Order: sequence, then structure tokens, then C-alpha cells
Amino acid sequence: MNFKGWDIDKLKDWLRQPATQENDRFDWKERIPDDESGKIRLKKAFCGFANQKGGFILFGVDNNRDIAGVEKDGELVTRLGQIVTTHVTPATINWNLHECINLISGGRCVYIVRINESLPGEKPHVFYKQGEGLSIPLRMSGYIRELTRGEEIRKLCLDQDAFYPEYGRHVIEILKKIKGQAEPFFTLWETTICQGFKTYWRSTGTEKGPVFVSALEDIEGKVTNLKRTIIFTSTEGSEPTGVQDREQLEQAIDRFIDKYRTMII
Repeated sequence: MNFKGWDIDKLKDWLRQPATQENDRFDWKERIPDDESGKIRLKKAFCGFANQKGGFILFGVDNNRDIAGVEKDGELVTRLGQIVTTHVTPATINWNLHECINLISGGRCVYIVRINESLPGEKPHVFYKQGEGLSIPLRMSGYIRELTRGEEIRKLCLDQDAFYPEYGRHVIEILKKIKGQAEPFFTLWETTICQGFKTYWRSTGTEKGPVFVSALEDIEGKVTNLKRTIIFTSTEGSEPTGVQDREQLEQAIDRFIDKYRTMII
């Protein structure tokens, strides 16, 4: 698809066609977001296209395919760049301002942004935010779907050798979350991230590799021990505490984070 050289009448005609819908290639945005929730949706939209086959976002078109336009903004590329690189890893999404179609009334336009599919070694792009967890957004059937199935996650993650170093930041977020849980556990997605992290560091042949792998495996073992303690005390009818196991787990997490920050960040 190429919108280069289109005027507003041609865009209207295309939007009126029954076959023109939000789908795996096209997304309508009525405005450029300035609120936090809108920015999060936009980040996930960029990730979703880049993780799949790429696509276009049309700013100034509502869900009914009506054109209201947005105010012209000479700093648009900078603004969007700041939005879509925050809390996205790796933040190397390849996108550009594909076209600006002026409305008849002055001062407003439809901005068309093109997001390219990322190369295998550069994806998946993961959205993360402290306290809200991690997700791999995919653009599917006109919607953003966040990947949860183990088979799909492995296909996207574990074959992406070049992406493994980026997992360190995600592992830290996962461990922070586990440290705050009453009954700590790794989700399937979190387990996959940790597997990817360990696979990478085992393959590096550096002195850091065994240090990180051993430290993370120690934490995983302590999570398992604490879960067993909680289950055992619950079945025995006593209050599930596991105070000593919990303290050891929290100390191991703190050591890992300190070690990673000292050696890598």
C-alpha cells in the first residue's frame, strides 16, 4: 500500500470502500494521544505491527472511518519517537511519517505513519512497565492481542538470539514482582523470558555467563522451596509463613539485581 501523493478526496473514497477496515495492516487513531493510557495503547500498536508484518496508523480518522483530522504538528516525529521508545524493548522499531494529507480547511491533516516489520534478530518488541508486567503485543484481525501461549512465545522469543541481552531488564522486572508476591510464582511468559536469558548467557563463553545463570537458577529454586513450604503448612492446617525461605529468596533477588546492575547496566 502506498498513500504517497494522495489528496483528501482520494483518502475519503478509499475509506468508504466496504473492504477498507481496521485489520492486520491498518489502524485508525482519532487523535495523537497526550494521556498515559492513550500512549500505552499507541506503544502496543507500534509493537504489534513491528512484531507481525508491519502496517499503517492513520491519525485523524475515527472508528467510523470519518475524517476529522488532527492539528498539524512540526514536532510530530519527535513526539511519536519519545512515546514509542519508552517502556519498549528493544526500542528499535523501524517507522516513518509516510504521508501528510491536508484537509480542505487549513491547519488540519491526516498523518499516515508506516511501521515496518522488524527483522528476526530485532523482535519481538516487548512492552513493559514497572508494576504492570510485561507483554508481547501482536496485531491480529484488527486488534492488539498480547501473547500468552507458550508455543507462540517460544517461537517468537527463543529463536531470537540477538534479543537475549535485552532480557536482563525484563528479568529484573519479573524478580521485583516476585519479591512482592505473597505466594511467588513464575508465569509461563516469565519462565520463557528467564529461559531465554539463561540460554544466552550460557552461550557467551564469558565469565559473567555462569554467574548470572547460577544466580537465576538459585532464585528459581528458592521460589520452588517457598511454594512447597506454603503448600505444606496449608495442608497441615497452620498459617502458611515460610519466613526463613522468604527472606532467603528476597536476599537472593537483591543480590542478583545488584550484580546485574554492577556488571551490565
